[in-house]
Amino acid sequence: MSINSTSQDNLGHWSETSAENEKIAIYSSVKSLENLPLEVCDDPLQTAEELARKIFANSIVSDLLIRTSRLDVFSKDLAKSFSDDLESLLMVRKLKYFYNQPTGAVLQQLAGLLQRSSSNTVAISKWNEMVKILTADKTLRTKPLCRFLQETDCPECYLENADHLEKFDPHGIYPTSIYGRCEGEVLAKSDASLVACTSKYTLTTTAKIVYGVLSPSNHELRNVYQPIGRCVAVVDKNVEKIYGAALQAYFDEFSIELKKLVLSAEEIDKDIATVQSTLVLLKKLGVRRNEPILVVGNGVLHDVIACAASLYHRNTPYIMVSTSVVAAIDAGLSPRTGCDGFGFKNLFGSFHPPVLALTDRSFFRTLHRGCLRHGIAEIVKMAIVKDEELFCLLEQEASALLWTKFGTEMEDFQGDRKSFEDVCDLIIGKALEDYMRSEYSNMFETHQCRPHAYGHTWSPGYELPAGMLHGHAVSTGMGFGAYLSFCKGWITQHELNRILKLLGDLELALWHPIMENTQLVYKGQETMIEKRAGNLAAPVPKGIGKCGYLNYMPYDLLHKRLQEYQQITQHCPRQGKGIQVHCEDIGIKCPTPIVNDDHEDVPKSAEMNGFHCNGDAKKYEKKFSFPLEWQEKSANSRPIKSLR
Repeated sequence: MSINSTSQDNLGHWSETSAENEKIAIYSSVKSLENLPLEVCDDPLQTAEELARKIFANSIVSDLLIRTSRLDVFSKDLAKSFSDDLESLLMVRKLKYFYNQPTGAVLQQLAGLLQRSSSNTVAISKWNEMVKILTADKTLRTKPLCRFLQETDCPECYLENADHLEKFDPHGIYPTSIYGRCEGEVLAKSDASLVACTSKYTLTTTAKIVYGVLSPSNHELRNVYQPIGRCVAVVDKNVEKIYGAALQAYFDEFSIELKKLVLSAEEIDKDIATVQSTLVLLKKLGVRRNEPILVVGNGVLHDVIACAASLYHRNTPYIMVSTSVVAAIDAGLSPRTGCDGFGFKNLFGSFHPPVLALTDRSFFRTLHRGCLRHGIAEIVKMAIVKDEELFCLLEQEASALLWTKFGTEMEDFQGDRKSFEDVCDLIIGKALEDYMRSEYSNMFETHQCRPHAYGHTWSPGYELPAGMLHGHAVSTGMGFGAYLSFCKGWITQHELNRILKLLGDLELALWHPIMENTQLVYKGQETMIEKRAGNLAAPVPKGIGKCGYLNYMPYDLLHKRLQEYQQITQHCPRQGKGIQVHCEDIGIKCPTPIVNDDHEDVPKSAEMNGFHCNGDAKKYEKKFSFPLEWQEKSANSRPIKSLR
């Protein structure tokens, strides 16, 4: 076994040339896998375990795995060298942790790398056959590779490499998670009377646009959960009614045990008690710290379950399958988790992103059109302050996006369907990319220059008291913010008109009567300043596709601007009112508003909004027996309900 000299014993910084050389060496090693089936498939009667032993004992495989385990797979230079082949980069990142991955997962990743780098269809087919044979053995496919190697008298090179990693890179041999790493530097005075520490935490998340994620022909979820042997899924109860049978059938198809927690995920459920109830059930199921929880649902479900995952074992990974527009391009991708409390949006929360977020617009077909409409506001947000090209696409396709539900109801569509569906994917993809570029460059909010907070400065103060849908509340904030930008001379009258027209064309609200209550709006502003560590830092457009920040808005000026903006909206379609603005308009329960900020005398109704948290597991389990249903089905139980 030989390791290229550019591999770093201490994971030091590379040059771009070194990273490019490593990529070339990896591709070369992967290409050598073409010859492996000829060497290990010589006995048609051999067992799956015998085949696996031959594969991992082969020097082609051991050299590739050991080389990968010593790579700094999260380095910027290596990422840049793989910029034209992100799929391979993601597999290389996982292979670094091959010792602790299930044997089936490692084989799938090797086969996947070969498929991406080779044109030898015969070799690819042989590899797929080997993977199929090995993954058919549940005991083998779910067994950690390090244990398999120990039990089968593995080559000495694996043991030597394990000793090397334990000394120089413990992540590679004893990882808590394969999705990140941390490192730090400690300085101390000679007498240890003063110690200063600097720590850096690197974590990864992947967002992917797919179609038909619950179709057995789509292997995204299979590739994650088949090697683990089971899937613990938290599902929105409304999603369960429509897609529950398909979800069960998907995992049955691959003989993967599915355990479902079915949860009510409306705004009224977004509280700390829901988080605690989820923790109780995750413990009952014995979810491991390296076992990704599957979350299937909307943005509310993401926020509360991601918060629970961040608390469970302090850091448990999760995968998000977004079924709403808000979740698909915003909340479901977000590292920010949270639940409401004391009448304030997201008062409690943490930073814990999904390891994988899957956006599948086929789910949009069954959305209430009101849910679809208010979700589009999050796309408009990114277009206005981040992406002029996306803004123009929205101007062009605004009405069609609504009535075709993003190209999922095309029966009456006149025109090139494929082209329009491609535009829908492009709009979702650009919004997703823009959001992630803004969010993940400042994931822990260590500063407040956050373009994706556009529309979220004043609206959180009145969204709950008004009973508004989140997207409509954000839209009123975007319209008002655009007007404030116009007053500063940062956008022209024409740009202001374009922004207001787009929001109006999408039937989103520009104004709500609650905004006449300047005291309430200003109180929300004060809360936001508190949340933003003393700065208002309100994102507003500075030209379409660009962002600036307002940091000063005294009460009198706020009152004056609100009155002026209200007059402007009266000349807009519907006098600036949106369509189906309130939660109750689309059959969603409205959260009980708590606007009293007297913490010493919290009303009893606060119990509905996250005030309880005393650790009494049985109390919460009983309380949530109705909205939170624990469903267990074996892998062999076939669903009897249809999709419709």
